[in-house]
Amino acid sequence: MSSHRKNISEADHQLVDDVISGQATQQQWQELSALIATNPDACQFYVTSVAIHAKLSRIYSLDTTTCCPDRLKTLTPSSSYASRTNRSWKPLTLLASLFGILLTVGFASLYLNSKSDHQIAHNTMERSASLLGEYEIVSSICNDQPTEKSSDEDQKYQFHSGDHLKFPCQTTRLTYESGVVMTLTGPAELIFENLSSCRLLSGKVVVHVPEGAQGFRVKTAKSEIIDYGTEFGVSVNEQGESKVAVFEGEVGVGSTGSWEQKQLYAGQGVIVDRDGNLERLVLIDQSTFSEEATPRSPIIADVQDNIRSPETYNYYRIISGSPLEDGRIYVDRVHEFNGVTEAGVPEFLQGGELLMTFNDDKVTGDFHLTLTLAQPADLYILYDKRLEIPVWLAENFTQLDDVIGVDEQTRTTGPERLGIGPGVSVDNIMSIWKRRISQPGTIVLGHNGNAFEKRNLMYSVIAQPIGGIAPHFIGKSVVPFDPILGSTLPTLD
Repeated sequence: MSSHRKNISEADHQLVDDVISGQATQQQWQELSALIATNPDACQFYVTSVAIHAKLSRIYSLDTTTCCPDRLKTLTPSSSYASRTNRSWKPLTLLASLFGILLTVGFASLYLNSKSDHQIAHNTMERSASLLGEYEIVSSICNDQPTEKSSDEDQKYQFHSGDHLKFPCQTTRLTYESGVVMTLTGPAELIFENLSSCRLLSGKVVVHVPEGAQGFRVKTAKSEIIDYGTEFGVSVNEQGESKVAVFEGEVGVGSTGSWEQKQLYAGQGVIVDRDGNLERLVLIDQSTFSEEATPRSPIIADVQDNIRSPETYNYYRIISGSPLEDGRIYVDRVHEFNGVTEAGVPEFLQGGELLMTFNDDKVTGDFHLTLTLAQPADLYILYDKRLEIPVWLAENFTQLDDVIGVDEQTRTTGPERLGIGPGVSVDNIMSIWKRRISQPGTIVLGHNGNAFEKRNLMYSVIAQPIGGIAPHFIGKSVVPFDPILGSTLPTLD
């Protein structure tokens, strides 16, 4: 590269650097177009620089200023990318790539106009030549109403390094060439930096990072999330506050300007406030990092426990309206619900709100779980049949004849141990207990009985909405429910 570099000026060298880094203005793009069309050395220098930049961006996807060097050795390019890189050095491919770059510059305005019908704006001042992947419009929910399917939802569009996109009310799936998949919910705005980094200015996104693409970063105004092979969610509100939750694997979260990273694992999340401070994210649901197709009024408005300090960063998760069959039970396990027979999961449990608890809480003797209900509800407790029934459950809930099965993941055989379908791979059984809560308020649930063995299961909670206000019977006695103070259940054995 040095033989070509000595035949171009320092100003032209800086021009190439600005374009590759995504900082070039439209005028600089025009200057570069004229330069590489008239100066063969400048042309070769530019093409070589782009190829090296793309290769280094893929291999060193972690910033060494914020990560240990030994982490870099785990970031090996995928075989598909390596084969593309090797082919990119062929002369015909280089010329074709260069021609495509010039066409991109020349027809930028036409490209923008073709996208205007679904209100996605591109900032051409920040656009560079590096193709990163494709995106497609999955759905549109504008003014809280689903819109009719448009031609946009049948098309795929390319996005490049430097693109600045805005999605006012669309849900969009973005797929990087590296295999990273992002599901973005609008109103959202983001800037693409390179294959391993984007900047989320506003909106909600769920990110899946496959093996070989570790090190992907999502940056916000006050935080930076670094993936170590996982699936996680990020949201940024209008005030600049961000939320981060890990669904699988591990991420590092740091506030802007700080060298320190907080490692988060599956079932953990944080809120990063406008000052860059981290605090525990206690509760998430379907609206935290995406939007439900049909918005609904929540039943469980808040969840708190008495055993976790803010430094633990564990969150509870609410799943609304999803089928329970083969559905996840806990935030810290991949255990699943199963119908005990081919008849499946009891119908009366379907369609409500599942509160995903922590299976690790099964052996905590002084555990209290406080729920705030936003509306009247039938509350169901699913309880391990192997355990002794605690007093708080026996005196305040009624046991039903129905049961539900649990398909457990075992560490010796892995997630493939899980079966599919009702009556398949049922490892243990839970009894079902019910209590009708007639008015909104607070209710306190107790510990998991005498579950001192790790093989036992923590109880689960499902809330179903009810119409009107009904008398609140527990067995043969009437239990008052104060709308201000709520109901406090005994938690002693």
